[in-house]
Amino acid sequence: MAEQPRSESRLAPAPFNKSNADLILRSSDRVEFRVWSRILLEASPVFETMLSPSQPPSHAPARIPEVPLVDLPEDGNIVEELLRLCYPLAKPEGLRPPDEIEPVLRAALKYDLELPIQILKQGLRANVECASLSVWAVACRLRFEDVAREAAASDHMRVEKDFPLEFWPSGISAGDYFRLLEYLRLGELKSSMHFLSGPSQPPVAAEQPAGESEEKSSLISPIFPQMSRPDLVCRTSDGAEFRTERRLLSCMFPTLLPPTKTASSLRGVASNHLYTDTDDDEPNVPTVQLQETARSLAIIFGFYNLAPSIALPSDPSALGDVLVAGQKYGLTALCEAVKLRWTAVVNERPIGAYLAAIRRGLHDRAKEAALSTINVEMEGVYVPELEDSSALAYDRLLTYHKACRDAATTALHTVFPPSSSAEQLGCGHRHAAFKSSNPWVREYTAKLCERTMSSPRRAAYWASAIQDTTATATKWRAWYSSLDADLRKLSEGLRKVSKNVGAVALNLEDIPSFS
Repeated sequence: MAEQPRSESRLAPAPFNKSNADLILRSSDRVEFRVWSRILLEASPVFETMLSPSQPPSHAPARIPEVPLVDLPEDGNIVEELLRLCYPLAKPEGLRPPDEIEPVLRAALKYDLELPIQILKQGLRANVECASLSVWAVACRLRFEDVAREAAASDHMRVEKDFPLEFWPSGISAGDYFRLLEYLRLGELKSSMHFLSGPSQPPVAAEQPAGESEEKSSLISPIFPQMSRPDLVCRTSDGAEFRTERRLLSCMFPTLLPPTKTASSLRGVASNHLYTDTDDDEPNVPTVQLQETARSLAIIFGFYNLAPSIALPSDPSALGDVLVAGQKYGLTALCEAVKLRWTAVVNERPIGAYLAAIRRGLHDRAKEAALSTINVEMEGVYVPELEDSSALAYDRLLTYHKACRDAATTALHTVFPPSSSAEQLGCGHRHAAFKSSNPWVREYTAKLCERTMSSPRRAAYWASAIQDTTATATKWRAWYSSLDADLRKLSEGLRKVSKNVGAVALNLEDIPSFS
């Protein structure tokens, strides 16, 4: 980078202002640090590359002869603190908050400064008993397995189990958060897990439908048919190429390519696509660079019979990519097919589908998946999509899941109050206090209430089934009238469960992107 006039820079405080120093480091806010290169070379192998000789530009202002200048992206406060930790100077004492330590420690890791890393990590650990949650967050972002484990094991972390909303910064994955919750729940992690990485193989509880690995392997190297006279090459984000005819693509995918009159005019078009010439063997065939992967493009072209047909995937991430592409290019038929497939995937893998949808901004699909999670237990269930999603997105799902379960419980207790003496009534179910002269009704109600607690979304279906059954049964004998009244009350209670659960809102606002 060309040097700026000296008038725009200012000199750092002592001891980094000596005129006889042999190196100048300039921070992003234009503070110049005059330092001794030998100290930096001993402290950091990274500086050996950065301090290679270079010729100053011809317009550079006069300065001390042959004193190289290196521009750094860090600001002056960070650079000064790193230098003070490297120099033989008194080190800072006292407790510093984790959010002040993190940017300096991140820079120390970048330049591989062994002593500053050691000192700053000690300062981070000093906060474990007073700010364990913040220490854990910094450890997650900087990938310090040992510090994350130490913070999670502190007594203070257990006090902070109800995490404040303002805590959720960017850079923490849902996988990191899942493992913290598991540690707080169990007091340990499974042997296949570390704090900052998932299991080497998905556990049995993970949502992983059979046959998914075979489906993925068949799409690693998609083979596209080659047109006899291609006049356009579609290149995917992962490098696969599809030679086709522009006329055909323009007819079937009118929004895929911007309108142009000639093939030569494709180059340099101001649009979201990047056009370049192909290799020398086909100098007149332009290339359009697409943002989609080879897998997504193979599925799309196969759906429209431009390539061998490929079944819509059962992996929610891959299916979400296809839906995003379909919406982007206005492929209505494809989108409708994907949405039908999505419903089936949601029934099999609701947690993974929710996370995949959130990551791609598909909020309607995320809400559909979230609603299906209330029929499954989430505690201890690991899914691979956790590693690519933000912790806040996962926390919002946990909050929604609990709110739905609580709403179902409240509705049930209003109609069927729980009994503390269920065993005296002849059954072990805690909702056996339902008033009825018929022992079968009491037992049936108790069991159905327990099933509703674990699968609240099915309450409306059971209510309709009970109503249809009683409507038929009461025509048989007069003594069914009392049974009819009992079951109608049960049906009404289940409908209230469905209504209460439907009123719970899922908050998807302000969820940061995660990469």
